[in-house]
Amino acid sequence: MRPSPLALVVATALLTACGDGDPAPRVTPPAALPTTAAPLPGPVDPLSPRPAVESPAPTGSAPTCEAERLTVTDADLLADEHELQEVFVVRTSGPACVLRGWPAVTLLGPGDAPIPAAQRRIGTATTVSLDGATSLSFVLATPRSQACRDVSTVAVGLPGTGATLRAQTTMQVCDRSLTVSPVERRTDDEGSEH
Repeated sequence: MRPSPLALVVATALLTACGDGDPAPRVTPPAALPTTAAPLPGPVDPLSPRPAVESPAPTGSAPTCEAERLTVTDADLLADEHELQEVFVVRTSGPACVLRGWPAVTLLGPGDAPIPAAQRRIGTATTVSLDGATSLSFVLATPRSQACRDVSTVAVGLPGTGATLRAQTTMQVCDRSLTVSPVERRTDDEGSEH
């Protein structure tokens, strides 16, 4: 039996309603929110080649550091293709004090025999403060060369202290040439010596 025209119209309407009609709505992902990059931390090693952290200006009338309260330690060796840099750290067991300038350095070999070297001061000296929570550093640098001598001890006269401290070392001095940096301040939480 043939379907009636009315049945055909109803069937066509049903197919249209259930078929491919309107496409599904598109879902647009939310735009990414701008992010602010976290600041990069400073150097974790106080002996890294980055510049030292500047100390705050001394407050009140902090005295010059007393040599008997100070220690000097050979802390690290930094090397590149041109030079060797030996970093020495200064700490105090006394109250807050200040230093300004370059250390006076004498290089000694086995048996405390002096090792001659032409010394040149580099950098700019500033007044830096020191207390039990901070440390100071200075750098002795020498060119990379085959003509080197082993140094076993460095005798250090810190500026304004009027006394000489000694630090054991494994550094070398090459071509009888040495550059000396001024004393600079660094904080203990930037790292520690080895």
